[in-house]
Amino acid sequence: YRDLGKRLELDAIVHLGDYIYEYGNDGYGGVREYEPASEIVTLADYRLRYSQYRRDPDLRELHRQFPFITVWDDHETTNNAWRDGAQNHDPSEGAYADRRKIAAQVYAEWMPIRDQENGAIYRGLAFGDLVDLVMLDTRIVGRDEQGEKRTDPSVLVETRQLLGLEQENFLRDRMKRSTARWTVLGQQVVMAPFLTFFNTDAWDGYHAARERVYRMIEENPGKDVVV
Repeated sequence: YRDLGKRLELDAIVHLGDYIYEYGNDGYGGVREYEPASEIVTLADYRLRYSQYRRDPDLRELHRQFPFITVWDDHETTNNAWRDGAQNHDPSEGAYADRRKIAAQVYAEWMPIRDQENGAIYRGLAFGDLVDLVMLDTRIVGRDEQGEKRTDPSVLVETRQLLGLEQENFLRDRMKRSTARWTVLGQQVVMAPFLTFFNTDAWDGYHAARERVYRMIEENPGKDVVV
């Protein structure tokens, strides 16, 4: 953040998450101790954690200088979150639906993002005829539960979703209508397949969904796409 604050030629910061981490000091400690010291679960917890991050002088200066274009990843809710659950959530912490709602509410309180009626955060931003920036939510709104490993049969299921049908249609329509030289997909998880490491939490674990996005790109020849 300090180095970015010196880059005065920048027009904006695109932040793809994780903006915060939900762990307590005993779960994923770093250089600084967390506020609160325990894992965040309640509305007050999430608000205090964001306020701690925003007291960092380098991050505060970055927000002062540049507009932020943001989407959440998992830790703004909890680790390996998906539509109806998360790896780092158990019933003793209450209903996941309540935690997800709290996390989304506090995100909207602290982050420069417009509320949409359906609670979705995916959207498109056009920078003239140069860039069509499409900010996607690959984490919450349409994501099916992650498989456990490469050999999990769910990985290859044709109907498996990472974006969800509504967001997938939004992306297809946006790419078709775009007249910009570049289409940039702002999203949270690694899309390219790795030969040495298979990550079921990334697009690797959603093979059919990734192929559908690849086909969208192929259906729009002559447009340069960056992920």
